[in-house]
Amino acid sequence: MQFNGANINNATNTTLAFGQRSEFQSRPYSVVVTVTTNLFVPPTAFTAGLFIGPPTQPSLLNSQLFPDGSFHGVLQGQAYRNYAIDISTNLTNWAALIPLTATNTLNPFTDSTATNAPQRFYRARVVP
Repeated sequence: MQFNGANINNATNTTLAFGQRSEFQSRPYSVVVTVTTNLFVPPTAFTAGLFIGPPTQPSLLNSQLFPDGSFHGVLQGQAYRNYAIDISTNLTNWAALIPLTATNTLNPFTDSTATNAPQRFYRARVVP
């Protein structure tokens, strides 16, 4: 694998995991695949992209208060990112409701403690 036309050290396996990357490193990478057979097959080049940017800000969708008093919503965000759903009764003091690791872009959640509050506000935020 190459970055900016230079080989990446020890990047010769079928997969490559990166540690934390910066936006500066968000550009196309090059991959060269060599096939070894009894026939002559030239190396084939592929381009792989690694694009790093700020996380998409989460949003809450499909808010519903059920007859049993529980609140149901859907967190919309980026898959495989960690989020927190917070609650407040006054928009000033916030408490953690649940941590949520997004398994896809739409992730349902339930607040079964909503029955204890005459009003409740929700927010979603990205966490490390």
